[in-house]
Amino acid sequence: MNVMNECSLHYRNLDFNFSPLCDVKVEYRGEARKRKIERLWERLQSMALDDDVLFRMTLHKNVELIDLILSLFVPRYEKGSIKEVISNYEIPGAVTKTSKLDVYASSDKMVVNIDMQKSSDPSISERIWQYSANIINSFILKGGDYSLLSMVHIVFLHYDAYGDGLPYYALTMKDQNGVERDGSVMFIYVNMTYAEDDCYGMLNHDLMCAEPSKMYYNEIRKSVENVKKRGGLNMASNILDELIEEEVAIAKAEMRQQFLAEGRAEGIAKGIAKGRAEGKIEGRRDFLKILLRESSASDISEKFGIPLEKVNSVANS
Repeated sequence: MNVMNECSLHYRNLDFNFSPLCDVKVEYRGEARKRKIERLWERLQSMALDDDVLFRMTLHKNVELIDLILSLFVPRYEKGSIKEVISNYEIPGAVTKTSKLDVYASSDKMVVNIDMQKSSDPSISERIWQYSANIINSFILKGGDYSLLSMVHIVFLHYDAYGDGLPYYALTMKDQNGVERDGSVMFIYVNMTYAEDDCYGMLNHDLMCAEPSKMYYNEIRKSVENVKKRGGLNMASNILDELIEEEVAIAKAEMRQQFLAEGRAEGIAKGIAKGRAEGKIEGRRDFLKILLRESSASDISEKFGIPLEKVNSVANS
C-alpha cells in the first residue's frame, strides 16, 4: 500500500488537506465563505423543520417555540419556565461519542433534549440513554445535585415507533403492575406519520411544511419566516462553521476507515504470503525428517541437491 502522509482531497463537497492519522482543519474565507453562506441560505428556502439544519437554526434561543412543544407533550408543564435554549449543544464532559444534541433547553428543575430524527435508527433508544448518562455526568461535574434533576427527551420520528397509531409515546419508569415509580426521566417518541385533525396532526404538518404561509401554529410560522428571510443569512453564517465541522468529521471518519481497511487488507495479504512461505519451509523439514529415518544426511544431500549443513541442521533439531 502506498499511502501519503497528507493528501489534497475533494471529498463530500469539501476541499482540504487530510492526513488519516492527524486532525483536519477547514476554513472558508472571503468570497469562498460568502458563496458557501449564500448556498446554505438558498437551501433553507426549500427546507422544512424536519431537516435538522433548519430545525436547529429555528429553535436556537427560541423559548416561545420550545414552550409550544413542551406544552403539547409534557404533563403539567409550566409555560415560561424554560430559561435557556441552545442548538447543536455539546454536552460538557461527555464520556461517549454521542455528546451533541440538536436542541438543549433547561429550567431550574428540568433539562430537555429535543432530537429531529429523519432517518430510521434501530439504536435510537440506546442513543437517547447515552444522552441521559452524559447529561447526568455533566450535571455532576458542575457540582449539581442530580437527585433534583428531571430530564425530558423528545424525539421526532418519521415513523410510528410502536405501531399503535398514537400521536406520541411517553415512556417513564414503571413497576411490574404498570404503576409509575420514577418520573424523573421521560422519553417521548413523536409519531410524525400521525395526521389527524388535532393539535398533534397540525404540529406534524407544520414540521414537514416548507411554506410558512401554510402553517397552522403562529409560533412555528413566525419562527420559520424569520430564518428564511434575508436576515437568516446571519444565522447561516453562525451555523456554517458547525456544519463544516460535522461534514469534516464524517469525511474524516469514513476516510480513516478506508485507510485502515486498506492497511488491514495489505497486512492480511502479507500474512498469507508469509504463512505460505513458512508452510513450505516446515513441509521441507518434515520431508527431510522422514528421509533421515532410512538414509544418511550425506546421501540425502547428494541425491536431492540439498546443502549438507541444512540436512544436518534438521537431523540435529
